[in-house]
Amino acid sequence: KFPSRNLVVHTIVGLARTRCSMKSKGADKLLQLPPIIDKQMIATIRLIDLLVFISMSYNQELLPLLCFRVIKLNLTHGMSKAMPSAVALYGAIIARFGYPLTQTAKYGEIALTLQGELTCNENMASVILLTYGATFTRIKKLSDCLKPLRSGYESGVKTGEMTHATSCAAVIGWISF
Repeated sequence: KFPSRNLVVHTIVGLARTRCSMKSKGADKLLQLPPIIDKQMIATIRLIDLLVFISMSYNQELLPLLCFRVIKLNLTHGMSKAMPSAVALYGAIIARFGYPLTQTAKYGEIALTLQGELTCNENMASVILLTYGATFTRIKKLSDCLKPLRSGYESGVKTGEMTHATSCAAVIGWISF
């Protein structure tokens, strides 16, 4: 259940809880999580993951709470295909809260490692967009971000993840010009 009021308070509490849960978690510890086998839990996480990206356009106040919930469910029940993009989004969210870019980049690297180890490409465009488009463009040379963003675009086109593919293309255009 998600709150209908006082989203700021719930977001701050959710951030604190997620931060405590993720503080000692590196890619190696997250990769040790067993895959989720409960079909109902997989469906729940997929639904919340879909709502994450819908909320980017329609209710951005709900976005962090949805991200925190995806992470919590993955840490509690095991690894799902949604975890890499949730970790990448978490890195982008903590940057908006003023945390150092080194911490946000750490979660970007973890997300990329998780995505590389999972054999699914359906979230590749969103992971690359969130890591290279939202975080790494602030700390790396912009020219170093072009090739990964191009692969995010190509992956999104192949998998039908057109929203993230076109967003990768837009960041490429922004960097190039």
